[in-house]
Amino acid sequence: MKKLTFSNTMIIATVLGFFAGLIFKDFMANFKFLGDIFLRLMQMSVVLLIMGAIIESVGALKPKDLGTLGLKTITMFVITTIVAA
Repeated sequence: MKKLTFSNTMIIATVLGFFAGLIFKDFMANFKFLGDIFLRLMQMSVVLLIMGAIIESVGALKPKDLGTLGLKTITMFVITTIVAA
């Protein structure tokens, strides 16, 4: 039997959870707190992963590329600020 990857396992679990919620709606309401905890943990980890990826990417840039990126970032910031005002 072929081993399931983590992605496939998560998709299967999501689909099974969806149908279990539809079928056993009243009973599954007791487990809402577990879903809330899971979502909050995911939200916390996403921020850390994105910040880590940004820091790693900027740290790997050459000084010339870093200057170009900084100039583009400041330009976009000024343009979006003007449009928003």
